[in-house]
Amino acid sequence: MTGHNESSLVADRRPVAAWLRAEQDAMCDALVHGHRTANPTYRVLPVEQLEGDVRSITRLNLDVVIAWLEGDEEVRRAAEPRLRESAARRAEEGVALGAALEAYQLSARWVLDAAVGAGVVEAGTGPWRAVLDAMLDHLTWVTPIVTAGYLEAADGERAQGGRGRQAALSALLAGASAATASRLGGVRLPERVAVLALDLAPHPDAAGSDGATATVVERRKLRRLRGELDRQFPGDVLVSLSADAGVVVLPLAGEELPDGPDAPDPLLRRLRNLARDLVVVAGADLRTAVVSARTDDVRAAAELAREVLRVAGLGGGHEAVVQLRDVAVEYQLTRPGPALDALAARLDRLDGHPELERTLHSWLRHDCARRATAADLHVHPNTVDHRVRRIAEMIGLDLGRPGDLVVARAALLARAARAPGNR
Repeated sequence: MTGHNESSLVADRRPVAAWLRAEQDAMCDALVHGHRTANPTYRVLPVEQLEGDVRSITRLNLDVVIAWLEGDEEVRRAAEPRLRESAARRAEEGVALGAALEAYQLSARWVLDAAVGAGVVEAGTGPWRAVLDAMLDHLTWVTPIVTAGYLEAADGERAQGGRGRQAALSALLAGASAATASRLGGVRLPERVAVLALDLAPHPDAAGSDGATATVVERRKLRRLRGELDRQFPGDVLVSLSADAGVVVLPLAGEELPDGPDAPDPLLRRLRNLARDLVVVAGADLRTAVVSARTDDVRAAAELAREVLRVAGLGGGHEAVVQLRDVAVEYQLTRPGPALDALAARLDRLDGHPELERTLHSWLRHDCARRATAADLHVHPNTVDHRVRRIAEMIGLDLGRPGDLVVARAALLARAARAPGNR
């Protein structure tokens, strides 16, 4: 290329770069709005995602195009990791590769149309060719980056924390020994681990959304949970998560883990801090039960942790992280058998009287304090007195007598344990 042509090319690019930089905010708004209305896949993405990551990446792409028009290659090199990371997130959220590439192609066309529409360039002129060159060059550069991000996610290294760790966890949950799981996954496992069972609440943005939007929101929640677990336990944590539940195995080789199922206080404090962090990053509530176990016994430990979590949910009022010692009485009282059925039957006469069952729950939870119970139920204390007398007559227990109160508490637990969905 001659010096004259080179200087002419620079001159053609300069006004386009200046216009695009001046209009960058408005252009970013227009592109995000365009994807929301014209791209079927992006139309169902949550507003949080469109206004967050999608907008951020759109602006980054505009930065790259402007820098290219100005002759700056450094911006492009610096942007590559973020673009690949964003593409991997789209893959994890179920956005098809074709839809992601279409978004880039549509953006390129819209920028060219906007330049013509604004009178910055005229079709067939040097500045028009400069915009066209910029868009084609950007698509040529960014397409393999986006594809690479999708391949990373498809390989499982990001979405599942690595094939090896996933294979090891699957083997442990199937009852394999630690030695077998270690060999299958190619990972080193300590002698003892902490096994966590998780109950995950839906993300608020998923409530009332259509199926596609809710799926994307829940996938983002799970990606954030995995990311935080990997951040706090790099390279070691074994994770299996679904939208509403999960199992996490923490190989804590440096921890003094006891022989029994309960975790020592230092570990318990660490796990409670972890639970709080997970709630923040996920944007949704969660409950956790922890069981300490030999790595050979992960399957049984996971089953026990799940049962501890279920029992803790029957009575309520427990910490975000519970273990067997926290619910030992409730656990023992809710074991299946004729005694459980007999206890639950003590309250059968409350069927069809939900206000009385709620009153009994509140009365016991507030240690028979009539005013606290009344405040909880939003009724007058005299109403509480009347209901408690009626309950006592119906179930044949004196709700002011310590021995009968123990039976009433046990009967409520048994009744909850037998309820559909809790068995």
